[in-house]
Amino acid sequence: MVKKNWLGVVAVLGLVAGCANNPPPYREGRAERYAPPQVQISGLNAEDLKQSTAIDRPSTYRDAASLLFVTVPLRNTGDQVLHVQYRYNFVDEQGRPLPENIAWNRKSLEPGATERITFNSTSPRAADFQMDLRYSR
Repeated sequence: MVKKNWLGVVAVLGLVAGCANNPPPYREGRAERYAPPQVQISGLNAEDLKQSTAIDRPSTYRDAASLLFVTVPLRNTGDQVLHVQYRYNFVDEQGRPLPENIAWNRKSLEPGATERITFNSTSPRAADFQMDLRYSR
């Protein structure tokens, strides 16, 4: 009789423990807003480029005309000269791209060197920016 009671207690504890590990069910309206990173590494060998660079926190400010200025510190963590390309675009408050120059620009970094990539919007409507970085082609 004691053995049956003991098995019942173990079974109940197993059910309680199993329920405690389940995440709460999804409820509408709880999802976080998705926002891509401001600086994205892309192109062929993107993983290698991630290992060869360190990107510090971008800094931004607005001038008297309310244009958005951006500085992105980029460091070569490797022991060879790094040839990269970057392009940038600005977005408005709703995340829509603004018409800007999105041509690729070139930059070379000496081993261990830190360079600052700087650019600015041409419209005061710019609320944020995005920059792509890849190996030079």
